[in-house]
Amino acid sequence: MRDPSSDTQAPPPRTEPSQTPPNKAAKRRPRRRRKPKATPAATPQSLENLLIETVRAKYQAMFGKAANDIPIDLNLSFQVVPGDPWRLDFDPPLEEQLGDVLEQHEARQSCFTQGRVYCFQCDAADCDHGVPGSPSEVFAGYDPVGQPRWCDMAQFLLDLKDERVDQLYRENGQVVARQLAGHHLKNRQLSPFGKSSKRFSLIGQVILGYLSMVGHGGERERLAISFQAVESRTPQGLIRLHLNVVMHGEDRDELETRLEEQYGWIRRARRQAEERLAGLEQQLAQLKKKGSGVKPRQLLRQVPEILQQLRQQLQQGYRQRQRRTKHAEERRALLRPIDKAMADVETARMEDFFFDTREETVILRGRRGRCHVFTQAGKHVTSFVIGENATHGRFRRGRWEPMDQNQCESFLTTLARLGSGGSSASG
Repeated sequence: MRDPSSDTQAPPPRTEPSQTPPNKAAKRRPRRRRKPKATPAATPQSLENLLIETVRAKYQAMFGKAANDIPIDLNLSFQVVPGDPWRLDFDPPLEEQLGDVLEQHEARQSCFTQGRVYCFQCDAADCDHGVPGSPSEVFAGYDPVGQPRWCDMAQFLLDLKDERVDQLYRENGQVVARQLAGHHLKNRQLSPFGKSSKRFSLIGQVILGYLSMVGHGGERERLAISFQAVESRTPQGLIRLHLNVVMHGEDRDELETRLEEQYGWIRRARRQAEERLAGLEQQLAQLKKKGSGVKPRQLLRQVPEILQQLRQQLQQGYRQRQRRTKHAEERRALLRPIDKAMADVETARMEDFFFDTREETVILRGRRGRCHVFTQAGKHVTSFVIGENATHGRFRRGRWEPMDQNQCESFLTTLARLGSGGSSASG
């Protein structure tokens, strides 16, 4: 018999996988490099939005929120350089170009008003923050949000550690002048609130005080003045330089008239400073016209020197006044309009009398610009000299109104009844 197991086929012999010799590396297909994705082309709208956002961010960083919708003329200088990648070359740098353009645009919106300090918080010069709150206050700088700060001059000198504070309270009432740089007055101010603005750029100031002034009621009050050198721009981009004279007083024209009458040395020092600033302004205009390489900042460095001369002249003028003899003072006093009051009453016509609606006093206009102030009871309060423009201003604002015949006759009767009392009351 056959063995059944002989019908079963034996499994094929196992073959070992062939091994690659160590000196022969396996061949692999090279990987294809992926092509970089093309950068999508910027659309005109996206470029426009990017430029708008860049300019807006720069403007707000320099000046804060725009106060109006006046268009900004933007001319940039740059080159497009092909390569891998393409690039833009700005000369000067983009930040510098934008800063110059925006500064010029801001400066053309001049905010200068004589006698007032511009308030960047209110974006106005005619707000309540623009003038001192009392006669003894001076400008002490801007606060962080661009609002003017005012401080009694004595306290301000104490804050500055000025050793002359005691001179303000001496019996003879000495006057002190102090110069301050613009950066000292703007060191608290933040850039978004006008620190870099050229609409009203404070270069420096000289403070003066205290001056003894006679008020309408005959009482004496202490007056301090801030003389400020201010830079602004015209719509054509020309630099303007102003001497801003800031002091407390509802009727500025009348206050300046009384100030010049009592302190002529202030008028002379002020006029010389204004003339020097005007001369420097002309140099700056010629510089722009010629297009020379000299930068305006180099010429503007003369402004602190002009303020220094102003301070010296104010201090010197006061000292010279103090050295005048008593006899000279008495001789000048004979020329004061106060001594002409009753003489002008005797020659006055009905149309020379007016009623001051604010002070409720009687005004007599005499010769050569003399004005005399009386109470309705006939007491002579004060006299001063006033110009035609200031006089017409009072009529235009309705402060001075003509008196009718009955009012004039009643007032003259009161004066006649007082006799010499009207004139003696002014002494």
